[in-house]
Amino acid sequence: DIPTRPHLQFAAAFTPADGALAGDFYLVTEGPADSTTIVVGDVVGHGLEAARHAAFVRATLATFARYTGDPAQLLQLANAALVERGDLGSHFVTAVCLNISPPPDRIITWAAAGHDRPWCLDSGAALQGGRVGTPLGVDTGPLGMEAGQGLLEPGSGVLLFTDGLTEGRSARRVRAQPVELFGEERARAVVRGQDGAPVEQVLDALVSAVAAFAGDSLADDLCLVAFRTQPADQLLEPTA
Repeated sequence: DIPTRPHLQFAAAFTPADGALAGDFYLVTEGPADSTTIVVGDVVGHGLEAARHAAFVRATLATFARYTGDPAQLLQLANAALVERGDLGSHFVTAVCLNISPPPDRIITWAAAGHDRPWCLDSGAALQGGRVGTPLGVDTGPLGMEAGQGLLEPGSGVLLFTDGLTEGRSARRVRAQPVELFGEERARAVVRGQDGAPVEQVLDALVSAVAAFAGDSLADDLCLVAFRTQPADQLLEPTA
């Protein structure tokens, strides 16, 4: 359930590896001053305990997102909540957080804690700048991350994902055979092949490609969130 955000088109895909329970999660919510905050995270492990941990972290992020548009600060606050809960070291969490300023600026600011950088939706290139910090729930101190920042052009977009995309593989492992991962190059090739397509179509293509590679038996959870800004000719509201 993704709320409607001004001049942004969203899509999400969520495929748990273990029934209906997963440690992957996503959040799209309104931030301060009508900005938009997106989080994609991955709790180590699978099943019920990972799902419970993911629910706590997601709820914590949703609460704090109303008060800060700084992705690095938001992730640091979530880490503090994990420490206070007494979960330090039991279930660490990787997460990437991105904030989009309201129109007309469309400035994106992102930060990552032990997580893959977001990608440009049409090229598959990782967003530049910033520095990836340590995962949540590992240490009580600063996460050591630096936020990156950029400007969204009309019609452009961003993809956030868990490692179930780049490390996608079959749960049916054959002994004595090396494990082959879906990999970044395959993922980027799918993204480039969907250049300019609607966000739902891009995610459908990625999920289908990973599922086919894994023989429809994923060994890890898969979570994807993508958004695209409206093209320049749609940015102005129609007049009566």
